[in-house]
Amino acid sequence: MTTALLSRRVGPVPLQRLLRVGLAGLPVIFAVPILVALVQGIANIVAQGHPFFGDISGTATDARAITLGSPLYQDPAAGYTPLVYPPVMTLLSAGLDELKAWDGWTVTLSIAADVTLIAVGTRLALGSLRGTAVERTAAVAGAVGIGAMAFWLMAFVPFNFAYSPRPDQLAWAFALVGLVLLPGAAGGSRRAQIGALLLLSAAIWTKQTTSAALLAAVVWMSLAAIRGRVRARTVVLWTLALVGLNALVFGVLELATGGWAGRFIVEFPDRRAHVVSTWRSIGDLAESVAAVAALAAFTWWAAFAARRRGARWPEGTPAVATVLLLFIVIDVPAAVWFREAQGAVHNMFVGIGWAAGLLLAAGWGLARERLVPLLAAAGAIAALFVVSESGRVVNFASDTISTHIPPKSIRAWAGYEPVALRRYAAHHLVYHPAYPGIGASRASDLYPGSDNIEALLWSGVQPRRLVDAFLRRRFDLVYLFQNDTIRGDRDGYGRWEANYLWKLNEVIKAKYRPVTGPRRALIRARIVFVPLAPFYSPGPYERRPGADPAPWMSRCFGPFRVGGGDFRIAAGGGFWCHTGGALRLVATPARLSEIRDDDFRASGREAVAVRFARPGLVRVSLGSWHVTRSGRGGRVVIPLPAGRKGALSIVASQGSRAEVRLVRA
Repeated sequence: MTTALLSRRVGPVPLQRLLRVGLAGLPVIFAVPILVALVQGIANIVAQGHPFFGDISGTATDARAITLGSPLYQDPAAGYTPLVYPPVMTLLSAGLDELKAWDGWTVTLSIAADVTLIAVGTRLALGSLRGTAVERTAAVAGAVGIGAMAFWLMAFVPFNFAYSPRPDQLAWAFALVGLVLLPGAAGGSRRAQIGALLLLSAAIWTKQTTSAALLAAVVWMSLAAIRGRVRARTVVLWTLALVGLNALVFGVLELATGGWAGRFIVEFPDRRAHVVSTWRSIGDLAESVAAVAALAAFTWWAAFAARRRGARWPEGTPAVATVLLLFIVIDVPAAVWFREAQGAVHNMFVGIGWAAGLLLAAGWGLARERLVPLLAAAGAIAALFVVSESGRVVNFASDTISTHIPPKSIRAWAGYEPVALRRYAAHHLVYHPAYPGIGASRASDLYPGSDNIEALLWSGVQPRRLVDAFLRRRFDLVYLFQNDTIRGDRDGYGRWEANYLWKLNEVIKAKYRPVTGPRRALIRARIVFVPLAPFYSPGPYERRPGADPAPWMSRCFGPFRVGGGDFRIAAGGGFWCHTGGALRLVATPARLSEIRDDDFRASGREAVAVRFARPGLVRVSLGSWHVTRSGRGGRVVIPLPAGRKGALSIVASQGSRAEVRLVRA
């Protein structure tokens, strides 16, 4: 009784209240450098009239193509072709281009997505605002810091494209905000149901990898119905609306593009080889999200510790946490699989990084209810801040445990297109692999850049319109493709035509010549700043005067119809040229080069006739059957086994000048 009276008379210890205020506001130490850098980055972008963001993907050119009247998706042999992404970011950028033609819109959309998710994290971290005005102010400041932390922890993912003209951040903003709305949708809110439906649909039409979010939404709503939290009828109708809306969008796109939308969005990405092992992909996942996952788990331990016996958590926050957790569980195997694909990098884990950061924010809002759990959570955050400020620790983490710890002052970098090149391109047709579309004012003058081309080649599709422009010497100035140990053919093309960039460079060297006279001043534009790996073009070339010096090259791009077979160039690549009913290996950088018919059936009367101009060998295979022949000149005939079917592969050695044709046995 005495203790109770004293407690009632004295009240809470002032030092304890001061400690609670300080701990609640502690995360603001993250908000200051992160948000200041964000604002400075926006200012840097706005200040550039012709910004370049160290990204050679050409997404700004994709938007400009639509503005200039080019179809959204089309045959790569007929016109400009974008990256193999769904169209939302491109359409939004093109719409903003109507207000002002500016290459900065794509990055502006990415930053807007970042700010949106920071705001969502802040809202989740607020929890229940109670106490004095000072305590509420500290809680708000700390929540802003937690929201900023979620962004910084997401940036632990290498290649996160936080400030890049890529659709990743925008797609995940749509997806995660849609998921956060699901508890409201389950509670009967019509606005939340419509919002979740539209945002999740926008996500899948911004980038294909957000498909896991749609699956997580349907699974969570179904589980909520099973538990009696939402009517089964509501879940069925909402799911049907989700499926129906996206099926309608897909159908409209297919009709509007003559089927090319489905090829770019679904078929082409599915053709890519999986070149990264599952174990390495799992290792990349751990490198990308282990830190934020550990901190989120610790914060939720503090949240459970802060829960008083018999007390109920605020409505909404635990439900949002279950949605995010379910999404992470579903997206982990999907992201690991996506990471294995050719051309994929760690950005496949951006959605998991953001979701774990938002999960951390939700846990923080609950852990703040009691002093000791708050002390534990705030202590972990303070320790992380101190560790991240140590250059020695950052280097140790990078070198020893392969953990990327980004600076908190990470900001958007905005360079600019070379002024001299831009001025020249205003009156001449220029092709630069890293500055696609520079100076172009008509859709007919737009051509895909290096990243767009590789994305096509990984899917087995040739950029034939660009190839034809090289062959016809349409450009006044052409920069060679970078093709070395950093980027280019070394990345491989799966089962499709190899050494394609080498081939394009050989065409340029034959049709054009190194720049002369005043154009030599444009040589400096061959080096392009790109984070981690600058783009180095071997140099600019100008059109050779006079007649076409190499008209034969136009016969060296497949596919080819030869003697009843439909052949394409495959492993090894190079110049296989169609001459008088035969294919001749003229040049290749590889020791062996292959042509193949992917679907051939031998009736028993076909044979492969090979004429060697120089000593070499040839290997012919059909299904599991194969035979190898060599020659020092002259001709060999290899009958094909009757009834065999499958891929007919013909491989010839470098320098053999082998001429191959299908003949009657």
